[in-house]
Amino acid sequence: MGKLFNKLGRIFGANTVSKGKLLQHTMMKDLIKNRKRIEKLENDVEIQSLQYKKIPKNSEGKTGDKRIVTLGNKNFMYFKINKKWVRFELS
Repeated sequence: MGKLFNKLGRIFGANTVSKGKLLQHTMMKDLIKNRKRIEKLENDVEIQSLQYKKIPKNSEGKTGDKRIVTLGNKNFMYFKINKKWVRFELS
């Protein structure tokens, strides 16, 4: 372990390693990286709370909108892309 700290001390400076600042810095970087991953997942996996029974018209909504539509016993995810709704069947 001593050799590792000596090597890290040469790379990052002895004061940084000896005061535990390197560990704090590394942990902060990991926390920031994990927070960004969580935010990305939250944005990618927005939970749609409303389910519709009708197919949306192209005049409804704006580009980037998403809707879950139930038709009979099947569920579809509609995405509005370039002013048109595109349908994907959900399994």
